[in-house]
Amino acid sequence: MGVYLRCCKRAAFIVTTGFDVATFHFLLKLFTGVWDRVPIPRDDVAWRGVSRPSQRSLSAAGALGLVLHFLNSTMAEISLQAIFGLTPTVCSRYLNFGLRILLETLKRTPEGRISWPTRPAKFQRYADIIAERHPSLTGAFCFIDGVKIPVAESLDEATQNAQYNGWTCSHYCSSVFAFAPDGTIICALINAFGSWHDAAVAQDLYAKLQNKTPEGYFAIADSAFPRTRQGISSRIQTPLKKNSRQSRLLRAKGRFDELEELLSRNRELVSARQAVEWGMRSLQGSFARLKMPLPADDCEYRATLIEACARLHQVRTRLVGINQIKTVYEKVWQDGGRTLYEEFESMIFRDIQASDRIKRYYDALTDAMES
Repeated sequence: MGVYLRCCKRAAFIVTTGFDVATFHFLLKLFTGVWDRVPIPRDDVAWRGVSRPSQRSLSAAGALGLVLHFLNSTMAEISLQAIFGLTPTVCSRYLNFGLRILLETLKRTPEGRISWPTRPAKFQRYADIIAERHPSLTGAFCFIDGVKIPVAESLDEATQNAQYNGWTCSHYCSSVFAFAPDGTIICALINAFGSWHDAAVAQDLYAKLQNKTPEGYFAIADSAFPRTRQGISSRIQTPLKKNSRQSRLLRAKGRFDELEELLSRNRELVSARQAVEWGMRSLQGSFARLKMPLPADDCEYRATLIEACARLHQVRTRLVGINQIKTVYEKVWQDGGRTLYEEFESMIFRDIQASDRIKRYYDALTDAMES
């Protein structure tokens, strides 16, 4: 990481760590204090031992770079070991320790927080942003969507059945996110069993909509989030299903003005839903590790990794801004092809690893040095 810190090339930072130079240094300032102070857990060393950062194979900058390389790539750990000059045991230990302390620092900084709005003015500000582009969606303040993150198959039958999703015939853990119109996450329900329906995962979110949301405000979602629950029908709006009963009744009764108004509003709901698609793509498109199967039997590790990615997304969105992410970051992430960034859902894991942008970056760097 010393080369990166001296050259400070923005594109190199965005490709390999997911952040520009200024944001990396912001994270490094938070990370360094904990990395230098806390001893790395080891089975052969007393847990109350004194930290000795000068004896470690990586400085705080190197350790943070290692963790961010890992989160932003799909490459195998053996490649990271070669890049950072670490043995397999040390690399694994540093990754686990670095990921945990990174998450703890993100929890304590305002830029990394994930919180539901508490002031009516905040709801109104979000609603105004959406209404400015979609005038008929007065009161909409956030977007909801679920994501299924692949996990490996467990040898334990009960665990495997809980993570098996019958619709896709694959193993997942399920998460639900609510995005504000500024790109930040205001609710994250993560690491539920893959066999659960999105509506089951979102129960805490339903409670927030019912009990912690002022009257007149609603979330935009899709039909995976049913509105039949008592008290929730006015708090979630979804686009019409194909051949919906409501539109057929209006057409049958000849109430074409009402039908056109309904369809016009539906078009705006569909258009507004693209915001959550961008949010999910920004989350998974950057943190490519979420595309690779996570350990099936280590629930705590999965939760740590997913939450760390979500909070890093918060930092990037708050410090960089949604417009800058769209115009600068996405251009770098898509360099050399849009496949991995936008079409990974239809790719097999072998092709996902082969398309890793960080591996391509180091391959090109090696070729340039050899020539």
